[in-house]
Amino acid sequence: MLFANYVNGVLSESGLLFSTESRDHGTNEWEKSLLVNVAKVIKGLDLGQGKDAISLKKQINRNVIRQTDNDTQLEDPGCDACQIVLELIDEIDDKGLTLNDSWVEVKGTVELLCELVLDMSSLRGSVMCPGLLDNFGTHLMFILRNSSRPRTEMCHILEFCLPPKPADYIPNSPMPVKLPMESNPTRRMGPQRERTRRATKVDDIRIVQIADIHYDNKYEEGSQTDCGLIMCCANDRNYVGGSGNAGKWGDYSCNTPKRTFEYYLQNINNVSNSYDAVIYTGDHPPHAIWEETLELQTGMSREVVDSFKTHLPNATVYFNLGNHEFFPTNQYYLERPEVQQLLESLSSWWSEVSDLDQTQKNNIKNNGHYTTIVAPGLRVISFNTNYGYGMNFYNVLNFNSAAYNDSKMFVENSLEAATVANEKVIMVGHHPPGSVEPTWSKWYNDLMVRYADAVVLQMGGHTHNDHFQLIRDYNTGAPMGVYSIASSMTTNGEVNPSARVYILDGTTLALKDIEQYRFDIRKAQAGNKEPHIELTYKATEYYGMPDLSPSSWMDLTERMLMNETLFRMHYENHWARSGRAGECDDVCKHEYVCNLRHARGDHAFWCKMDYNNQTTAISSTTTVPPTTTTLATTPTNTVAMATSTPTSRGGRRFSSLILFCICVISTISFRL
Repeated sequence: MLFANYVNGVLSESGLLFSTESRDHGTNEWEKSLLVNVAKVIKGLDLGQGKDAISLKKQINRNVIRQTDNDTQLEDPGCDACQIVLELIDEIDDKGLTLNDSWVEVKGTVELLCELVLDMSSLRGSVMCPGLLDNFGTHLMFILRNSSRPRTEMCHILEFCLPPKPADYIPNSPMPVKLPMESNPTRRMGPQRERTRRATKVDDIRIVQIADIHYDNKYEEGSQTDCGLIMCCANDRNYVGGSGNAGKWGDYSCNTPKRTFEYYLQNINNVSNSYDAVIYTGDHPPHAIWEETLELQTGMSREVVDSFKTHLPNATVYFNLGNHEFFPTNQYYLERPEVQQLLESLSSWWSEVSDLDQTQKNNIKNNGHYTTIVAPGLRVISFNTNYGYGMNFYNVLNFNSAAYNDSKMFVENSLEAATVANEKVIMVGHHPPGSVEPTWSKWYNDLMVRYADAVVLQMGGHTHNDHFQLIRDYNTGAPMGVYSIASSMTTNGEVNPSARVYILDGTTLALKDIEQYRFDIRKAQAGNKEPHIELTYKATEYYGMPDLSPSSWMDLTERMLMNETLFRMHYENHWARSGRAGECDDVCKHEYVCNLRHARGDHAFWCKMDYNNQTTAISSTTTVPPTTTTLATTPTNTVAMATSTPTSRGGRRFSSLILFCICVISTISFRL
């Protein structure tokens, strides 16, 4: 208790206690701010001195004073904090011991400090920390032991650093709009083919997309929705100070019950009178990652396949790997036995509803990707986006590895083969390209420009929101493709359970329209009614678009900036009309539109910087909880941490907590 009181006192005096009343559960910025503030305090600590609590406390207090000195200001807070954390994780790891023994040496202190940190954030650390740290601790140590990369490079791969301005960056104005539907062949980088046409007019092709199920087998109607944990709505997560009452069909602050997902499957024929295939873009386990085990994660993948088989027995279903399917969450590394085991299981289970041949089963087993024909002349390429996801810590080891390059080569070879065969392609991923590591994002964007004639549809999920990202030829600025991102089945992130139907022209296979469906959780809770799945919008009619060509989507972004009503229509749909969308000022609007206009995150960032530099506005509309001390002013070029763009609550928030806890442990407990 004395030790706990000491640590609590140090953190209080260091300005690390945050007001939790204004914490926005829909963003990860408060965790980032915690990490950055800890890094500011510990930056410059001499770990060679201060072997007792008093001397270390003096060092920390000196650094608190230095926070307001411009000479000690962090130029890139997230990047600097990441490097400090990685250095200190490396230092507390006793490499003379086995990995597990080294972890056992620090585990007790790690748990204590983790509990203190989460308790100060109004979260029950005693419940979350043991499982959270057991699941992730040794993995971080393993990665650092096995990588010789400079810390700066690691932090760029993990997306904690601001992206440099791309050499091919094009300023916001002038912005090309209203380009012809058929793009200029001189902009192509690959072989040209005429559009596929069938001999006779046939019915349109309808593809159903389901994204981010995240159902919770523990979900119980009537349980607390606020229980002091990051995920509630289960009786064994209730506690004395909790509140709220989980409804039968879900709650905006929780993952969904399985019945909600299966209700959609049972009623999918009512949603779409006919459909040719269902595509599920990944992520079904819940966000209670402290409860994860290998058996639970693997078992949920089996359950999802069984649900599709039971409720859509005649459907062809194509799957894609999310980041939550793995144990622990996000950590995809092909050399891990747990990953190999999961891929081997998925190669068998997915083929039960997809009719995949042995070659494609082997592709899944070997690296989590596959390709197959959906309809005559139409091919699906399901590719593995985990190689680009920053919260996959193993990407420090994956980057430019044989498996990483194999994943890219599979996509490139599949696209080239489809082009030669005069096939059209549906690209199926999980993470949007604008939400991943810049090198991977650039590779994908350039590939889509090269094969723009072949690719008729790109789809993914992950964010839980309804939006899109434009593929651009950055030699000219021209829009060349659209990555469509569907709102989730889960309510987590304050959205309504949703599904989507893409309509492809039966003759040309071009995308004709998008139908978005949802049911309103609030209406379903009222009187405990059975949900009514309703058509939210049909894209061409709702947004006044002549077609769904890339130029029409670019034109939509222009009109959104000039038409407040149109902007609000899209912004409300972003949240599946849950009522989550708040006010959005001019800065917020431009940041939002920048994210729509670019499928490359580095270009989206500098698009936002352009506007913010022109208007000298602060690029944020999300309130970050205030600290109890004055912090150094963040330089203008650190606006990368802008929070107006909504993010999934699933990935980065948990990983940031892990890094933050270890950061505190490394700087305080290591010397006590």
